[in-house]
Amino acid sequence: MFKYALITGAGGFIGSSLRYLMQRLAALIFPISFPFGTFIVNLLGALIIGVLFAVSEQTTLMGPSWRIFAITGVLGGFTTFSSFTLDTMNLLRESQYYYAFTYISLTVLLGIVFTIAGYLIMKNIL
Repeated sequence: MFKYALITGAGGFIGSSLRYLMQRLAALIFPISFPFGTFIVNLLGALIIGVLFAVSEQTTLMGPSWRIFAITGVLGGFTTFSSFTLDTMNLLRESQYYYAFTYISLTVLLGIVFTIAGYLIMKNIL
């Protein structure tokens, strides 16, 4: 059990670091109130989790350690519901209601679409 905690933590370090870098880069590219960094990270994470789930379901390429590292660790650190809710709260506090509604709607709907897309793409490749 301790082994898997360390594997998850290593993956989480990588995912969290990548999320931070993506948020900084997005803030430079899109200097508006809309939280593009978290939005992009969540959609990319949804796509990747669909891909990894298909790989783990359809092949033997991902054993338990790699699955925990990649899905629970890296993607768990990369995407985060707490960042999504904090960004939404900040938009609401700033009376950016249009951005808040758009962000919530697009993140949830496109997140589901990206997860399904990642899964179907990999399922058809494998």
